[in-house]
Amino acid sequence: MEKILLHCTEDDTPYLARLKTIISGRAQVKLSSKVPVTYTEVMIAAKNLGISKIATTSEVLLKLLLDGKISKKNDYRGSLLDKVGAEWLILPPMESLVTVPHGSFLMQRYFNKFLAPSDWLSLPDFKWELFHPRNTESLLSICNAATFIAVDIETGLESDRVITCVGFCAVSIDSTNNTISQTTFVVPFLEEDGYNRAFIKQICGSHTPKVFQNGKYDIAYLLRFNTPVYNYLGDTINLFHCWYCELPKRLDFITSFLLRKWSFWKDESATAVGSMDYYRYNAKDCYATAMCFLTLLKELPQYAWKNYQLEFPLVFPCIMAENRGLLRDNEEMEREEARFTEKLGEQLSSLRKMVGNENYNPNSPKQNMLLLQALGSGDVGSSNKIALDKVKQRHPINSRIFNAVENYRADIKLCGTYLRDKDPKTGETKTWNGRIFYTLNPHGTDTGRLASSESHFWCGWQIHNIPRDRDDIQVRRGILADPGFYLGECDRSQAETRDTAYLSGDKKLIMAVEDKSRDFHGLNASAFFGIPYDKIVNSSYNMETEGWEHKTVDKPLRDLSKRTNHGANYNMGAQVLLNTMGIEKTLKARALLSLPRNWTLLQITQHLLDIFSETYSTVKGAFYDKIKNDVNSTKKLVGPTGWTRYCFGSPSINKRHLNSYVAHVPQSLNAMELNNAYLRVFYEIALTEPVDFKLGPQIHDSILFQYRVGRVDLAYKVAECMNNPIDITDVFGYTRRLTVPTDLKGESSRWSDLKVLKKQKVESPAYA
Repeated sequence: MEKILLHCTEDDTPYLARLKTIISGRAQVKLSSKVPVTYTEVMIAAKNLGISKIATTSEVLLKLLLDGKISKKNDYRGSLLDKVGAEWLILPPMESLVTVPHGSFLMQRYFNKFLAPSDWLSLPDFKWELFHPRNTESLLSICNAATFIAVDIETGLESDRVITCVGFCAVSIDSTNNTISQTTFVVPFLEEDGYNRAFIKQICGSHTPKVFQNGKYDIAYLLRFNTPVYNYLGDTINLFHCWYCELPKRLDFITSFLLRKWSFWKDESATAVGSMDYYRYNAKDCYATAMCFLTLLKELPQYAWKNYQLEFPLVFPCIMAENRGLLRDNEEMEREEARFTEKLGEQLSSLRKMVGNENYNPNSPKQNMLLLQALGSGDVGSSNKIALDKVKQRHPINSRIFNAVENYRADIKLCGTYLRDKDPKTGETKTWNGRIFYTLNPHGTDTGRLASSESHFWCGWQIHNIPRDRDDIQVRRGILADPGFYLGECDRSQAETRDTAYLSGDKKLIMAVEDKSRDFHGLNASAFFGIPYDKIVNSSYNMETEGWEHKTVDKPLRDLSKRTNHGANYNMGAQVLLNTMGIEKTLKARALLSLPRNWTLLQITQHLLDIFSETYSTVKGAFYDKIKNDVNSTKKLVGPTGWTRYCFGSPSINKRHLNSYVAHVPQSLNAMELNNAYLRVFYEIALTEPVDFKLGPQIHDSILFQYRVGRVDLAYKVAECMNNPIDITDVFGYTRRLTVPTDLKGESSRWSDLKVLKKQKVESPAYA
């Protein structure tokens, strides 16, 4: 039986009993918690016990092992260090066994580096070389004969947007001899050195399959320098996401999870550009990516490969859209910024009058804490949203002041993020070549929905958060189609609610979403609050458009229904719904519904949630029960498209976990349907009509695109691609066909001015 010395801290002591379930009967464990002065004393203690394997959670010991190098302990978790004839396994704190859903899973995985070394794939040792022209032919021969090539680039300063070097790890698998060999080399990417760049281009363009870690980043820069990558086949970030979407997906984490003998190296990136240490760092990135890909090939279960077939193709339309960007109307944005800045000045002046201080800064936490103390609420200890909500509840004056504070803060952020192009402090601009860039990441969410962030080129927007136009700010007015094109947008109507209805099999909810003669949220408001429908929404049939039109009569009541429906759908508790709605809207709900004045805010929000549960009883009944049963029995949630999420949570005993999985089921179905539509648009229009069509981003439930003036048929083709009926089997085993309606807009060069296009689509089927 293996012997292990576990060197831990006093903070770990309460959790050691839980460790027994992981290693009991598999190893003899000796404990040590003495704070060491040198790692040698720990080594001697282990040697005296006949132990050569040491596991530790101690940050002090880790720094000693690293010869005093400052490091974040969490970076090294899972690392296996060889030092003075012993193996040292770096572990996360033992409290992770109870504080993190996947804590026990990871602890067992890391301990298996000691307890089951034969289970880990045997890999070639790390070695590398710096490219020299004299080795051109031999390296080309190795790459052309390789099974695959892992590729990784390093980039310079954010403002430069340049490549400094490109690393390659050519892996050859000899199935006859059951051996693996690797050749890793790094090529400096010098602007003035055409030979090196031509060599890089030749390898990237070869037929040998290419593998990346988040390759969209590398490919964006390589495309900028006219170096397209041929046969991009594998990506470790997507593969790992398709296996365990709830776990981190950084290369260092994936490496610690998949490779037995490897140690954290990412802190080496701080070395000087152009030094051998810098190039070695690039080589380690390549090697780690290649070895992780090999291990994934060995370990991935079937469901993960099916997920990969659904997810990885999305990388390519994302590359197309995010590297095209959107044209920004700088003059219009400047006008909007000037108009909005004037409004901000008025807001600030009003706030300063309220608090009686001409120098008051609403964005200063220190000043806000002083203001809270002056208002008799210094006990809250913070000026965040939840704290301010508590303070607003105490007095109407508090509510008036801090509502204004929160509105001002939000507007300042909005202006700086979207209207203002240049950062006043750094001088950096969000646009590049007059365009707004962004990223779309298929691996970015647990549900499979594309996530968004700034561009790989350190500029641009998180495109999903762009605000809808309102009277005082119109960001979308500043986004234009390219010359000769119109913008178009096709949006899926109430997709998540429809998904929830069909997945749960709640007949009332299905009938509500499929009744075109009624506005869904107005119908809910009538059902929830016992008020006649025509007092909330006026619905009429338009003979010209051949469709129903809904005009809101009582907007506050309809909005209240909308918030209640959203909160209840995702199992919000009364407190979370209160935090979401805010105190002011909750008090308005009490007045609108004539609820008792002595009811607390939580009683009000709980009443709203109870009304939803009574109206759509199947959702919170059989639907939630099935989700809990599926996770408890299989640790997986499988959607109608086959997309499978591995679940570490415990929905039967943890409400936060249940909320996450309840939200996942309809959100993931919606994401899969939208992703399928995005792929259809990419393959059937963007690739076949490259002169007249330009693919844009997914935004929430819509796809933004451009089509050449006079080619409105392509806009209708997008709507056709988004019409993808799918058979949904509910919790009772009954199957219905779901078709989500789409709304199509276009015929304008400005995003804010898109016109509704006459419907040419298949309507949702009547309730079966």
